Amino acid sequence: MRSRYSAFALRNVGWLKESLWPKYQKTLDMAELTEFAQTRQWIGLEILQVEKGSVDDKTGMVKFVAKALENGEVREHREASLFRKKKGTLVLRGGRGRRAGEGVAEAMIRRCRP
Repeated sequence: MRSRYSAFALRNVGWLKESLWPKYQKTLDMAELTEFAQTRQWIGLEILQVEKGSVDDKTGMVKFVAKALENGEVREHREASLFRKKKGTLVLRGGRGRRAGEGVAEAMIRRCRP
């Protein structure tokens, strides 16, 4: 989770794509994700809850609040991200609270909009 937050803060959209489950990588709108990352200044990450996700676990869940400045206003993104191990690395599998048919990035972008 922290590596994905850092990728947003550093605008490393390559890592944001790479750290998604392969199914979601195929439909990820890179232009929208890039615009999303570039138009915000990420100012904080608070981890609220962690379930599993250690070296020996195949899955994990992280509840968090990420804060960003957008057009001079502080916005909060709250999510419970679900991770699953792929080739030894936990990658984002989904997030609780997504709409039916909505991709991970689309849900994140929607939840950070005013």
